[in-house]
Amino acid sequence: MARARAALSELKDNWQNHWPQACDKAGELVAALYRLQEYFAELDGAVFARFSLQPAEFEVLATLRSVGGEHCLSPTELYRLMLVSSGGMTKILLRMEDKALISRPANPDDGRSKRVKLTDKGLALVESCNQALLAAEAQSCASLGRHLPALSRQLQDWLGKLEKR
Repeated sequence: MARARAALSELKDNWQNHWPQACDKAGELVAALYRLQEYFAELDGAVFARFSLQPAEFEVLATLRSVGGEHCLSPTELYRLMLVSSGGMTKILLRMEDKALISRPANPDDGRSKRVKLTDKGLALVESCNQALLAAEAQSCASLGRHLPALSRQLQDWLGKLEKR
């Protein structure tokens, strides 16, 4: 059984009472963002498991789905566009090819390499999984109510500024 993690409020109380220099408002925000990332990684992982997918496999499928056209990229293009880093990309792609979620057609521009292409089975799976994922995430964000669009925009603007550094 997993051990329960201390709530962020408990951590903040400890910092304020025993080490006030350890954390300021920016540090509290970053700590909250780390916890939110952990929460959503666990939530998303549970959804992926219902579809027999690993998180990296979903990212590959979602990235291929998002490019349109033939849903086909080189492995380098795929990695560059993914939302998460992907250690062991070759191993992931082999596993997905074995599941018939992707195919590996020859690259017409470079006979030494293969592209990564979404199959019909992979397309159907990523679309079903994404619907379930959006529903789970929407439920988790429901308490933000009317503040959700503004918060989302603020966080995206902030991330954009950080990415330009």
